[in-house]
Amino acid sequence: MNIWLISAFEPTPVDKVRPMRFMGIANAGIRAGHNIVFFTTTFNHFSKSQRYESNSYHTVTPDRYEVVYIHSKPYQKNISAERMMAHLDLAKKLLQEIEERKDKPDAILISLPPLSTVQKITEWGKKHGVPVIVDIIDPWPDVFIKAFPPSVKGLAKTALSPFYGKVKQIMRDCAAVTAISNDYIKWAQQYFKTNKPAGCFYPAVPYEEIKQAFEKLSSTHKKDESILRIIYAGSLASSYDIPTILNAAEILEKEYPGKTKFVIAGKGPQEELVKEKQKQLPNVQYLGWLDHEGMYRELYLSDIGLTQHVPGATQSVTYKLFDYLAAGLPIMNSLHSEMADIIVTNRVGFNNKSGDAAGLAKNIAGFMDSKELLQQYRSNALALTVQLGDAKVVYGRMIDFIAQVVNKAMA
Repeated sequence: MNIWLISAFEPTPVDKVRPMRFMGIANAGIRAGHNIVFFTTTFNHFSKSQRYESNSYHTVTPDRYEVVYIHSKPYQKNISAERMMAHLDLAKKLLQEIEERKDKPDAILISLPPLSTVQKITEWGKKHGVPVIVDIIDPWPDVFIKAFPPSVKGLAKTALSPFYGKVKQIMRDCAAVTAISNDYIKWAQQYFKTNKPAGCFYPAVPYEEIKQAFEKLSSTHKKDESILRIIYAGSLASSYDIPTILNAAEILEKEYPGKTKFVIAGKGPQEELVKEKQKQLPNVQYLGWLDHEGMYRELYLSDIGLTQHVPGATQSVTYKLFDYLAAGLPIMNSLHSEMADIIVTNRVGFNNKSGDAAGLAKNIAGFMDSKELLQQYRSNALALTVQLGDAKVVYGRMIDFIAQVVNKAMA
C-alpha cells in the first residue's frame, strides 16, 4: 500500500528525538512492506521555531519513506488567534501540495487536531475515493470548553459552534477513526450517523530501544537503593500540577528525612518555582531540559514516575503512561480518566486527586514502607508495556487496521 501520514505536531526524523506516534507508525508501515509519505509542517510546535524557511522534502528510505515539510506560519502561544490562522494557512498549503502530487495514496491517516487541516483532507479524500482515517489525539473543540468556568460553558459552546460544525463534517467524510484512548473513540462516535471502523491504539514507546539503553546504563551507573527516587519529566507549563509535586516532596522530607529524592526535568513557565523549592528542600533536584540519552539515564536511576495535572485537565491517556511503565516505574497519576482505570486495573501505580499533595505523598510512602510492593509494581509495569505499550506491536496493529479499512473501501 501507499500510505500518507499527516500530523502537524509530531516529531520528525530530522528532529533527532525518540520516535513518537507518527514516526512509530511510519516505521511499522515500512517494516510491513508499505510505502510511506509523512506530511508535516516546517514549524516545530514544541520549540516554536521553523525547521525550514520553505517547503522541504527529505528521503528517509529511498523509494519507500519520504517526509514532506509544508511551510506554514509560526505562533508563540498554544491558545491564540495566531495559532488558528497558522492552521488555516497549513490546511491551504497542504491541500495545494497533495493536489500537485502525481501518485495518490491507498489511504491517509491524519491526526486531529488541527481541525482545519483534517476538514480539508477528509473532504479531499471523499471527493477522490481515498479512505481517510482520523487519529484523535485531542478532542477539539471540547478541550477548550472545559477550560471555561461552569457558568459560561453554554456561551462558550455557542461561540465555538463553527468548530463543532467542522467536527461533524470530518466525522461524516472520514472512512474510520483511531484514537489514543477509548474515551476519544466514544467522543467521535457521538458524531457518527452510520457505524464506521474504529480502533484504540495507546501512545506507545520503543520498548526494545529502552531495554537496550538500560542494559548499557547498568554497566556504568549504580542506583542508590537507600533513597526512593521520584521523577517528573516533561513540560513545566501551567496545565501541569508542579506545586502539588513540590508540596508532596516537602511532606515526605519531614516524614522520611533524607530518604526521598524528587527529580524534576523539563522547561516551561514553572521552572522558577522548581528552582526556588530546590533551594529550600534537600530532596528536590531540578535538571532542566534533558536530551534523549539524559532522559533514559534519569528514568533508569528512578523508582517512581509522576504525572500530575491541574483540576479540570482534559487528557485521557498520555504518553507519560508508557514512558514510565516501560522504564519499570510505577506511576502516580491525577487524571480522572481512562488512564486512571488502566493504572488501578493493572496494578501499575496509584491515583490521587488533582491538587492533593497529602494523597500523593501517602501513595509514594506506600512504596517506602514495602520494597516488595515496589518490585511487584515494577514487574506489572513491564508486563503491561509488552501487552499494550510496545510501539512495534501497537503500531503494527495500526497498520493492519489501515489495511482493513482499505480492503473495506475496495470491496
